[in-house]
Amino acid sequence: MPAERPRVVSFFDADRTLVGQDWLLNKKFMDALVSKGLFPEKNRDAIIENIARTQAEMKQGQENYEEAVARTFRLWTEGLAGQNPVDVEREGRRFAQQIMRRTPGGPVPYYYSQSLVRAMKEYGPVVMLSAAPIEVVAPLAEAMGFDHAIGTQTGVKEKKYDGRIISNCHDDKVGAARNFLKRKRWTDAKVVAFGDSRGDLLLGLSHAQFLLNPGIKVLAETKEKGIPVITREEYAGPEGSAAQARRGLNLLLVKKKMRELLDG
Repeated sequence: MPAERPRVVSFFDADRTLVGQDWLLNKKFMDALVSKGLFPEKNRDAIIENIARTQAEMKQGQENYEEAVARTFRLWTEGLAGQNPVDVEREGRRFAQQIMRRTPGGPVPYYYSQSLVRAMKEYGPVVMLSAAPIEVVAPLAEAMGFDHAIGTQTGVKEKKYDGRIISNCHDDKVGAARNFLKRKRWTDAKVVAFGDSRGDLLLGLSHAQFLLNPGIKVLAETKEKGIPVITREEYAGPEGSAAQARRGLNLLLVKKKMRELLDG
């Protein structure tokens, strides 16, 4: 007997939505790969420099974010070429465990993250959809209680990375989400999107959207659409407290919107 199709599928971004740091392609993760001979130092250093420059430009409103992401992933895939995916995936699992343990010096989950994920699982499957490498996204999603994970994938040939990007979730998150729904035969489901950027909201596909920790530019871009902000980083940052997170996360608004979506 075929499984019952869900009424709702929720997609969550990771960086700055569930985890309090931009770029899951983090120095700590790359350091571990370098120390084991799985990634070249020059590529790590170039990625770190690229990220730092982009973040500085973002503060001045001068960055070309799309070009920065493209450079980062080009350096990432080139650096992995010739390595065994099994070894990199092992380090990805270790890094995800460090995130969940809130290890100093790396990305840390927001205090509200898992309660929000659990709340949305009551309505149907939850999917982590991140532009970060799938080697980190998949184990992090599993640790946080997600049902599925979608991340950027590097090509593999004869059990070795071949230096190609075969699935870049940053360029087209809507396409990645739509393809996932088609594969699962869930195209009739109501799509709900959570994120900190316009691209995370899956506009044109999603039936409901929620902003978490948006920047000023994102708020300006989405203001006319009336997309609710359910938390801001000053309430739920990693340096804050669980009590702050509970006060800062508007779960009642989420549940109200979900009732409207399902009853409408």
